[in-house]
Amino acid sequence: MPQSPDRLKDAIRVLAPLVAVVALALGVRAFADRADVNVRSYFGTFFPQQSATLAELPGWKLLLPLESFDGRWGTTGFLLVYWLENRLGEPNTFYLLTAVMVAAGYLFTWLTFRSLTFAIFVGVALATTTFNYHVYSVPGSVIILPLVTFLFLFAWCQIQWVRSTQHSLLWGVATLIACLLFALCYEGWLDLVPLAWIVLPVLAWHFHRLRDSTRRARCVVLLCLITGVAVVYSGIKIRMGLGGLHPRGGEADLIFTYGRGHVLLMGEDVLSSYITFFFTTIITYVPPELFSYSLSSWLYGPEKIVALQEGYHAPATHLTHYNHLFLWRYYAGFLLAVFLLIYCNVIKKFIRQGDTHHLILFVLLSWTLVGSPTHLIIKWRPMHAAPFLGYQCYLSVIGWTLLIGYVASRWCAARGGKRAWALGLLLVLNFGWCAYARPALLTHMSRESFLGTYPDPRANLPH
Repeated sequence: MPQSPDRLKDAIRVLAPLVAVVALALGVRAFADRADVNVRSYFGTFFPQQSATLAELPGWKLLLPLESFDGRWGTTGFLLVYWLENRLGEPNTFYLLTAVMVAAGYLFTWLTFRSLTFAIFVGVALATTTFNYHVYSVPGSVIILPLVTFLFLFAWCQIQWVRSTQHSLLWGVATLIACLLFALCYEGWLDLVPLAWIVLPVLAWHFHRLRDSTRRARCVVLLCLITGVAVVYSGIKIRMGLGGLHPRGGEADLIFTYGRGHVLLMGEDVLSSYITFFFTTIITYVPPELFSYSLSSWLYGPEKIVALQEGYHAPATHLTHYNHLFLWRYYAGFLLAVFLLIYCNVIKKFIRQGDTHHLILFVLLSWTLVGSPTHLIIKWRPMHAAPFLGYQCYLSVIGWTLLIGYVASRWCAARGGKRAWALGLLLVLNFGWCAYARPALLTHMSRESFLGTYPDPRANLPH
């Protein structure tokens, strides 16, 4: 009984920031983004007639790709969103899924690391992030919200199963269920497979070095689980839904349709897309005024830049515009090189020391570097001329979010006092500024790629 007041204080200490970050997320989406007027129903907008037939399908068919929806497979993604929209409407569904995702990220961080500072940083980042801003142009990316939620759930169950000495069977079953929920949400879950093949063998080796055969075996089983589900998933996908989603000449046309005589073109497409996704990830929490894009293009516009050339070499003046359109690639190449140097250094230290800190860094750095493997096998598209489609590399964005929060919380814990408060406040303010200022740059990049316009918090919020 004497412990009850302490437990209550601890619960309030954890839950109060959770309520705050969820309220922040809803406030940003409602007032800064005006989601109530900018989010539409995906199935209701693009598949109104097909949606009416869902009630007629037997339940088992809802677990498979839907032919009438061009082979889309999203039992816990598209269909979950559509079911919620029918009961709650839009944007209430969007608000609910946003709140759940932010809460899942906060709780995952707290339960895994037991660091309130870390959890707050991650919660605020997810509450204000702009990586999924394309949802206001194409509402299909609303499924990124449940996808990230299931990612956190699956990650937590894996960690608990590897950690646990008791209730191991319970956590093993929970891990299997979470894996299926994640896989049945959206085909982008397959991005996790390459990451698993990077991280889990290293974890198995780490536990082997510690002579912990139980945890080593569980890492192997996890790798087999993820790989096995991916093989079955891909086999069903290819058999039932590949043609509708990946038609020749379509948005998601695969690089393999170039043919065997164009292997070089395939490689260059993959390289270009990878660097794009990496840079898109990194600048998610970078103020738009700093090395995100050509500030001249954003400030003056391409027409003004071309006009200022005073007519010199008129047939090729458009190349001046292209210079600014692709200027960001200089920054991307430099940052990727620095990031890889840090990654190699962390790996060397982990091999020598085998400590938990460098293991966590290795996992989070790998998570950030994985990019978007499923999008890498799609032909380079004009939409990738600018680094603004963050939803395509959702997995690496989540890894980058956790990495920033982890490093910042470690720094705060090591310094303490006013310096820790100053860094924490600076990071939170940076997240807020990005939420306020980045959408205008995202709109500019989207227009430069001949896509849509996004809501602008600078216009939506009172001055």
